Amino acid sequence: MLYKHEGVDRMDFILKKDLTEANELYHSIKISRRKRNYQHKLLRTIKNERIQLNQLSREMVANVQELKEKRDSCNTEANKFKELRNAAVTKLHKTTDAAKKAKYNQQQIDYHDKMMLAVDKAQAHHIHIDTLNVSIVDLNKKHDKKHEEVLFLRGKSEIFHKDIQLAIDAINVIKDKHDIKYLDYELAELDEEE
Repeated sequence: MLYKHEGVDRMDFILKKDLTEANELYHSIKISRRKRNYQHKLLRTIKNERIQLNQLSREMVANVQELKEKRDSCNTEANKFKELRNAAVTKLHKTTDAAKKAKYNQQQIDYHDKMMLAVDKAQAHHIHIDTLNVSIVDLNKKHDKKHEEVLFLRGKSEIFHKDIQLAIDAINVIKDKHDIKYLDYELAELDEEE
């Protein structure tokens, strides 16, 4: 059988024990928030780096597109000069007049030179395209690595957030158990020190 004062002491003991636990939970929330916020800071940095890589990759893709258009234009020009050269060669073989033969021979040489110049330009654009494509692949690999880092940090952040939520839920159970509306954690710390 409990005497009245023993029940009060026991209730006081339980309340103090629960308030101590709530205070410890509060401190764990503060620590978990700091850890979560630090993960968010790292996340922002990594996301910004990932965005920059993505932007650079997009710019390179746009450059590749421009170079493809230039290359295709040079190839079209080369084909035009090839047709003109072939026509001059055909005329050269058909004519018997020496003056016309010299004229058609010079034309086919000029068209051939222009065709080769256009082919060389197209080839230079193509080499530049290949170089940029290698860089784009490298950027995409770096982007993927940053994305993996984002996912990893987000996972860590979510763990800290769950720890915070569990601690808040445990504090709410204590508050409901003792019908407490508001806990002043700093006062609970002072009571512990005394």
